[in-house]
Amino acid sequence: MSAVLLVFVIALINLMLGLYLGIQLGYGPPDLATTSRMLFDGTGKSGLDTFQTPGSSSFEDEESEEAESWSIESLTEEDDELSDEASESSGESIENDDQESVDSGDMEDWTPDEKPIETSVLELNVALIKSGKRSAEIDSQLRESQDEVNVETTRKCCEALKETCEVFLQEQATSAEKLEAHLKDLGEMAELRKEIEETNQAQTTQIQNTLEAIGNIDFESDPKKINEQLLEELQKLRVQRHHFLDFQNEAFLSISRQEGPLEEFDKSLLQDPLTQIDNRIGLETKLYETFQNGEHKNQGMSFALLDFNDFGKVNRKYGPDVGDLILQKWSDFLKQHKQDETFIARFTGQQFLIQLLDTGGRNAIKQVEFLRQSLEKMTFEHAKGEINLTLTGAIVEVQEDDEEAELLSRLRKTLALAKKEGANRIIFDDGQEIELVKAPNLGAKHQTIQLETAS
Repeated sequence: MSAVLLVFVIALINLMLGLYLGIQLGYGPPDLATTSRMLFDGTGKSGLDTFQTPGSSSFEDEESEEAESWSIESLTEEDDELSDEASESSGESIENDDQESVDSGDMEDWTPDEKPIETSVLELNVALIKSGKRSAEIDSQLRESQDEVNVETTRKCCEALKETCEVFLQEQATSAEKLEAHLKDLGEMAELRKEIEETNQAQTTQIQNTLEAIGNIDFESDPKKINEQLLEELQKLRVQRHHFLDFQNEAFLSISRQEGPLEEFDKSLLQDPLTQIDNRIGLETKLYETFQNGEHKNQGMSFALLDFNDFGKVNRKYGPDVGDLILQKWSDFLKQHKQDETFIARFTGQQFLIQLLDTGGRNAIKQVEFLRQSLEKMTFEHAKGEINLTLTGAIVEVQEDDEEAELLSRLRKTLALAKKEGANRIIFDDGQEIELVKAPNLGAKHQTIQLETAS
């Protein structure tokens, strides 16, 4: 009997020692609660088993040094105050000079008569995307002629841009008039009505300013300077258009929440045409289903929001077509490395959201850090040069009492704080405190990705 007991004690000591070493090395659960779930829930599955990584699931790399170790630094009280400020102004602190979805797809068929306000918002979005597509074509023509600029090319591009602006103003006025006729039905959402009107006016003002600028161009002057001026005006329009489109999506979702379940959207509304993953509306629909079904209460769940750093510089130097290709390649990479039963979405232009299941905080960090390190080692090769990018990310561990809106607010707040702390880093929010993550080499490999724009 005593021999059996001795064997049992030795086995238990070995088990606990192995678990302790695993935690210290970063391959085990970060807390006792997660440890308990792993030992006694009967699944026999760790968080890393579900994340698809190249090579080894342990993220080991031949070049990794033994001296590398995990470090999670708690932010100071001053940083916490900063995060509150960042939350309030996250739209301004996070650059959103992204690419438009260049194909409007079936958007012209979005006419749910029973929801006239949403229909009006979507019609404005269609006009925005059409305008964006035409502007991207003009941008490409201007860049192709930069080496040998001539007056005829710049004149044609100028006329095309003028026509694009005027057509959009007409389409915007028609859609806005329809929207205005229904905005009185918003009732308690009167503040949103005011924001919609102000955002429409800001978009109109920018277009009118562009029309005035190109109307004053002297075609007897230096053609190269005219080319640069037109590209600059296109850039201003692109930035304003993206802010407008993001706000329109927010407005659409806000109104739709008041009128009925988000799950009732037409499928054509849910996918981003450029990247072929969920768009913001598709994301919120899946979040609604997740929280309505209580999935976040039945299993460990985290979400990550990833944002490219200085993406606007790529647009300005290489043009929107190149930016589009990068976003497509990155979306493909995320699809290859996501968990089977989770989703990814294009949150806004260059921001991507990832769902992580059955992971404790440390394993969620590993997965996102692997993505960050992978992008850091990617080189996007284009005819005009090589492009290297980094990202900044936020990870939020879902709490049982979380709701969709609260989760997204925490993600934005944490990402805004990460951006203010500095680029190319990950910050983790476990619901109790926000922490800055330092991670070892997780085995990401150097990659060269070819970008070929249509001629």
